[in-house]
Amino acid sequence: MGTDKPAVGKIRVTTKHQPMSVFQMLVKPVIEIDGERFKRWWGEHEFEVPVGAHTVKCYHRWFFFSKCHASEVDVKVLEGQTINLTWTTPLMVMSEGVFEVDWRTAAATKPSVQRTEEGLPIAQRRPDSRDVLCPHCNEEVELDEDDIANESFTCPTCNKQVVIECRG
Repeated sequence: MGTDKPAVGKIRVTTKHQPMSVFQMLVKPVIEIDGERFKRWWGEHEFEVPVGAHTVKCYHRWFFFSKCHASEVDVKVLEGQTINLTWTTPLMVMSEGVFEVDWRTAAATKPSVQRTEEGLPIAQRRPDSRDVLCPHCNEEVELDEDDIANESFTCPTCNKQVVIECRG
């Protein structure tokens, strides 16, 4: 009996500082994903994450400030998708860092949606789960018994019909 791997995507974070802030090269920024801290040097770093919503925070220590330039962004990752984030520190020490999300890359790495012969999108679910992501709006939907029995549901967020396919 094989074990199914959980569905995953990636979050790629690039940390940058202002060119005139040469002393910032001496500190390591902290990249925090859903509360898990990763202390890395400036540059590009990639993290494999489970499918779903994630909170990404960045900051670094600076003298008496434990979370200098702290800022955060919420992202939703789909299976096989890579979300590219760039976090840049401003010149002012007390100011928040700025996150930029490259949505073009996120859209380009988003897997294509499977469809039925009638053209309805297919949402895939694991046998042990009642949760699926709507392929229209990417919102998480909790299925009820009728949805599972009918193998389809109407998304409460975007009000569009979706077919359910059980995988695994």
